[in-house]
Amino acid sequence: MRLAKEELDALLERHGVQPVGNGYIDCICPREEAGPFLKALRSAGIAVTDYSLWQYVPPEETAVLGMGGPPCRYRAGWYSELNVLRLLRPWRGEAELEAFLTAEEGRLSCTLAPGFWLEVSEDWRSPC
Repeated sequence: MRLAKEELDALLERHGVQPVGNGYIDCICPREEAGPFLKALRSAGIAVTDYSLWQYVPPEETAVLGMGGPPCRYRAGWYSELNVLRLLRPWRGEAELEAFLTAEEGRLSCTLAPGFWLEVSEDWRSPC
């Protein structure tokens, strides 16, 4: 059974995930919430098709690698979309995501957050 739009919005809020724009692409997820959020999506029957990469920038940090982006809604700081890597990666599962994030965080010396692209009805609009 697929989730209703309102239930998806509640799931995003529960995990501190914020969509960029008015759809459900680039749903920026804090790294520590990625596993629980993906598990909840699987249980709800919602697929991830791709993901982008964002740098989480705490308020006291000035070193920014990305192109800029939105303030965090659920904690202090903001997100900056990375342009030093391919902007969109195909979804190959949670193990690939974790390995990629770990390797790139070590290489870039920053905290990364995936921006999940969710497969939902095209007429759904996010609450941003």
